[in-house]
Amino acid sequence: MSEPKNLLVSYAEEGDLLAIGNGAQAKGGGYSVTRNSFFTGFYAEKDRRQCVGFDLLDAALMLTLYLNGEASQGVVCDGELSVSYCDETDTLILVSNREPVAHNQDVADGLTAHCNELGRAVGFTLKNAGQLLLPYLQGRKAKTGAVS
Repeated sequence: MSEPKNLLVSYAEEGDLLAIGNGAQAKGGGYSVTRNSFFTGFYAEKDRRQCVGFDLLDAALMLTLYLNGEASQGVVCDGELSVSYCDETDTLILVSNREPVAHNQDVADGLTAHCNELGRAVGFTLKNAGQLLLPYLQGRKAKTGAVS
């Protein structure tokens, strides 16, 4: 299994906030995937829908069950998000139940955004998810690291 390149993972225990992306500055602001802003996609420029990454609040609370292999599918955020995790391939898929996916967009090596017909990210697929995220989420301590 090769390590992803150009992928930045940050985690802050306060707010249980996970940020994953390509490290580019989000000049275009964000688009909340869920009504309560638990899951947000960020963009390179306001008028250009090039996704640069995602923020996820309550990340350990939402994802640890799946990344530990205790569940493979479910819904979180009051049914707004579907979660799928394949232990064999270590792949996590998190996608909105509110908006259909129209196309995909590569964000970084191993991170793909799923976008609606307007080009706004409504979910993502992350390869090597457990390997990358569990060290952050299980410790519940503020950490930042780049995978290169």
